[in-house]
Amino acid sequence: MFYASQVDKNTIAYNVSCGFLINSILDVNKIKNTFKRIIDVQSSFRTCFKIIDGVACQVVLDKVSFDIAIYHD
Repeated sequence: MFYASQVDKNTIAYNVSCGFLINSILDVNKIKNTFKRIIDVQSSFRTCFKIIDGVACQVVLDKVSFDIAIYHD
């Protein structure tokens, strides 16, 4: 994936996003905390690639930021 993204640096082909319409009461903090915990436990969600001395290197970050956008009608 890294090399493919380098061919076209403006592509968002590997960034998958989605939205959900929820018509009920939702504990937003519980959902945010659940995703944050998954990210903390699973290193694959904290992994990125950096070029170091001209070589692509996989780097696992200690912390990453995460938030969920909430929209109300």
